[in-house]
Amino acid sequence: MSIAVPARTPGRRRAAKPAPKPVSRSRPRRRRVTAGGLAWVAVLATLMFGIVALNVAALRGSIDVSRMRDHVQQLDQQNGLLRNQTISLSNPYAIGRRARGYGMVPADAISTKHVRLTTRASGSRPAP
Repeated sequence: MSIAVPARTPGRRRAAKPAPKPVSRSRPRRRRVTAGGLAWVAVLATLMFGIVALNVAALRGSIDVSRMRDHVQQLDQQNGLLRNQTISLSNPYAIGRRARGYGMVPADAISTKHVRLTTRASGSRPAP
């Protein structure tokens, strides 16, 4: 058995589709690292390092100043206490009280004699 196939009409020819063009995706070009760019990076890194070093030095100086200020305040307090102690001990009544505590007694004004020291080598007497 044979099957009949209709004949094609010549007017209805399909045009052949052109083959799709391969899509070329352009890759981004890698930028070359130049010596000038590296030099700028090195300069900027050096400057940043310098700024950090200066900040650290300033912080250390600030800490030292704070410690010294605290020490000065402590010494001022100690000087104030010693000044008060000196004032209280230089009082004549306090001196007499401490002398009596050591067993000292006031000298008798009538029987007290003064002794002159030797004269100077020039022969003159010392000033009274």
